[in-house]
Amino acid sequence: MDALVFTWQNTVVLIALIYGLTIGSVLLIRNRHAKNPHFWLGTLLLSFSCVLVDTYLKTIGLHRLYPAVYWTYYRLLTLIPLTLWCYVSQLVTGRFAIRRFEKILVVCLLVEMVFRLYTFIIGSLGWSAWSAYSFTVLDSVMESLIITVSLVTLYKALVVIRRYRKRLDNNYSEKADKDLKWASELLVVLFIVTCCWMLVVPINFFFGLPISGLWILFPQALLIFYFGIKGHLQPEIFHPFPLIPSFESPKPVPELVRSGVLQNSPQAEGENAPQLALIHRALHEDKVYRKPRLTLQELAKITQINSRQLSMLINQHYQLSFSDFINQHRVEEIKERIRAGEDEKFTLLAIALEAGFNSKSSFNQMFKKFTGKTPMQFKKALTA
Repeated sequence: MDALVFTWQNTVVLIALIYGLTIGSVLLIRNRHAKNPHFWLGTLLLSFSCVLVDTYLKTIGLHRLYPAVYWTYYRLLTLIPLTLWCYVSQLVTGRFAIRRFEKILVVCLLVEMVFRLYTFIIGSLGWSAWSAYSFTVLDSVMESLIITVSLVTLYKALVVIRRYRKRLDNNYSEKADKDLKWASELLVVLFIVTCCWMLVVPINFFFGLPISGLWILFPQALLIFYFGIKGHLQPEIFHPFPLIPSFESPKPVPELVRSGVLQNSPQAEGENAPQLALIHRALHEDKVYRKPRLTLQELAKITQINSRQLSMLINQHYQLSFSDFINQHRVEEIKERIRAGEDEKFTLLAIALEAGFNSKSSFNQMFKKFTGKTPMQFKKALTA
């Protein structure tokens, strides 16, 4: 009788599936009535973990001891894109609705359930030459369907998050607690892994080459850890006002900053002159940018300009998003105070906090974005 095969790779997979099953179950139980993002995250982790359970048992060779393991499935692969889409939708919009795309994902899930049932039945009755061949063909077709659905779902999720992040830029000056850059990067990794999986399917079908499942199991294990930690720490996003969409800027930010567009009073442009004057006064005289978490809605109240019109003026006249518009003024104040020698009395971070930044990381990031230098490089350049 063949012995089971245990390696450090499948041991990591085992730890990941136990972690995923535990965290997923806890999130699901705690949020079973709320149907919030953590509920869908729990469902997603359980879906990932069930895939690992199924493939792990076959990877260690348990099917050689118990043949029933080979045709018994504990996974529904189409459940992953469905729960992933629900999680991203709930996280970004704060609500979930059954629309056409969600219905398509549910239909795909039902199709896979029928196929898994068929596999279980023919496996129970005993494999014949015809049933083995039909299983091979249907399994390849099913795998192709799953890959297609997964790629489409990942692409749509990336588009949704990208649009959401652009809206954040146009509504918040500080968005660290609402930004979903980590989710976007994770989806890109998942997209790449799925594309690699897509290349393996025809190789298996046409050439019958044995390819270890660990190449996709190991990344999945790592993704479970990352999704579980980052998703669990991500607070539920709440916006106290509707997000105003952004208007595309025809010029990149560095070109505008170096040309000094924002350093002077805006030129009167027809009927927008009064509104532009109000914006200029709020920024240059009242220095409202010093408020760390200034939002588009708050600036709209201060200037008494409709938030949508204010957004359009900032985007089209200054050719910047709201976030860049506010942070550029903060950077300009810091530069002036460094030139005045105030950095000899106060630390650069203290000056940055007073100018409106609420963290060292956001200060360094924005300063480098608008000047092309770090704060210390800028300071040294002045004394050189």
